[in-house]
Amino acid sequence: MKKNILFCSLLLSAAMTFTSCSSDEPANAECDIEQAWVHMEDPGRIFYHKADTIADILPSYDSNDIQFPLVRYNANIGMVPFYVVITPGAKIYQLVNGKEVAFASGSPVDFSDDQEQRFRVRSENGAYMREYTIRIKHDKEPSISTQTCELGTVAFTAVPLSGNQFSADQVMDIDPYGEVPVHIEGTYDGHTATFTLTFSLDDEHSVELNYAEEELRGTWNGQEIIPQTGVVQVSEAGGQLSITLSELSVQTATLIHFNFEDFGFDQTNTFHVWTETDPTVNDPALWATGNPGFQLSMSSATWDMYPSISEEGGVDGGRCVKLTTRSTGSFGAMVNMRIAAGNLFTGSFDVGNALKEALAATLMGKSFAHKPLTMRGYYKFVPGSTKQDKAGKPIEGETDVCDFYCVVYKNTDANGNKVQLDGNILDTDKTKNPYVDNIVGIARVKSADIITGAEAWNYFELPVVYTQELEQDEVLGRQYSVAVVFSSSIDGAYFRGAIGSTLWIDNVTLMCEY
Repeated sequence: MKKNILFCSLLLSAAMTFTSCSSDEPANAECDIEQAWVHMEDPGRIFYHKADTIADILPSYDSNDIQFPLVRYNANIGMVPFYVVITPGAKIYQLVNGKEVAFASGSPVDFSDDQEQRFRVRSENGAYMREYTIRIKHDKEPSISTQTCELGTVAFTAVPLSGNQFSADQVMDIDPYGEVPVHIEGTYDGHTATFTLTFSLDDEHSVELNYAEEELRGTWNGQEIIPQTGVVQVSEAGGQLSITLSELSVQTATLIHFNFEDFGFDQTNTFHVWTETDPTVNDPALWATGNPGFQLSMSSATWDMYPSISEEGGVDGGRCVKLTTRSTGSFGAMVNMRIAAGNLFTGSFDVGNALKEALAATLMGKSFAHKPLTMRGYYKFVPGSTKQDKAGKPIEGETDVCDFYCVVYKNTDANGNKVQLDGNILDTDKTKNPYVDNIVGIARVKSADIITGAEAWNYFELPVVYTQELEQDEVLGRQYSVAVVFSSSIDGAYFRGAIGSTLWIDNVTLMCEY
């Protein structure tokens, strides 16, 4: 680790068993790549942002793999000047066919075809070395599954009522399919209508629309639709029922599923990490946790004692994520960080800041080429017995509660510089969250709606409320980031919560407009 990580070396020596060179070693024993970037005349032609020419290097145990932000899917990159800053006194070599070749910063390196390039850094005293894998990965063309069908106005009149049940058939002209048989059936109790419309457009195309609680759902060609319609009017007169859907249109949604089945151990083989295989996401390292920070204070903990673990017993019988608020022991008390809430979030964790600026260490959100409309999934939650404040004192009359939300934000500032929100993401105080105005959409569970109990899974569906319209070209160009966050204690970021509070999460889906 780099020397600017100001930890108590004696207390943390057992915890700092990472693959990087430890901070308690002499200066001439360090062997780190501290900065890495590429140079090109027109970075916007290759990358989504000009800042993407600089690699993110966290002072972390897993930073042996350095990956630049994604190259545009239709861009070509080949030999480019590659610059590095390494530990003073150290020497860097490029590995060519397994052999060391002295490397001068700024020399051209071939990053074409997403190929990995390997480098080795040797410490000044020659006693230590560290190998790095450098990669500039192409994005995949956004996988947009949306289709649109304009159905116009659908009107059913003089539908005979039988009790509160109704059913009818008619033929309507739908361009370009011509005259199409349409079937409707449902119930009407004098105040609320619930019905299903079925269209068989042709041998390959069919639409099923379900209307209930003033909301339209359904499928088109087997794909889920985004609820959108004009006006639904229902009236009853003389035992007859009239239903009119004006300016009806159907648009299928892009669905991104997270089932949390893909997990493993970190490089120290100590705690669980999750990867994503959904090609729609194109980011295997989408998920992060605070587990690396917990390791600093509880280095002797086994994997099942960590705040964020994988567990059997998911919704469909597979695995799920279990998040538990844990005590950080005597060391946590010494640095006034007595608890560690179990968390899982899209982003990364900067372990180098974990004890210095905990909120700044939690880097929330990754660039996303889709516009989320809802976040849904399943959860269970059991609060711990006693909620405590940061000083470890009980908070009278207050019960701990979990938290989960989705935040969409613009990931550049007015000058085109990169914006990365951290653990202050929901704070409206600009001194703590200077980029709060970059947030354009939020979906968050209400604490009052949380159901407690470990017996049954509870379904949730949270609409993303946007404060402004988003340009589709900007979204597809990864100009926005999405942070999906789960925590076992709502105030865990401020070290307030109940030890033992447990949140289980499974089968999370983002329904996107495109």
